[in-house]
Amino acid sequence: GLKRGASLIKSLLQTDVSKKRITTEQASKISESLIPTTNMQDLSACVLVIEAVFEKLSLKQSIFSKLSSIVSDDTLLLSNTSTLDLNAIASSIPPNKNRAR
Repeated sequence: GLKRGASLIKSLLQTDVSKKRITTEQASKISESLIPTTNMQDLSACVLVIEAVFEKLSLKQSIFSKLSSIVSDDTLLLSNTSTLDLNAIASSIPPNKNRAR
């Protein structure tokens, strides 16, 4: 769940620190900026949201549709998809809202 994901991210950040890819300060800043949550309303103030659910188009579209009504128009909504058409996912977002320009 969320704890396991947050723990994995912290571990990856520490690996980057040990390999001198980033500083300890950068790792701390990144870690502190993450908001693991299952409540979409918690994301209302975010400037970047990355969706990472399993590869089901209707689920991703539903998430993007909900997110676009919660976050500001300037928030970047990203998908972690590897197989689905990004245009199909983005079709669930109203025109000119949270879309790359």
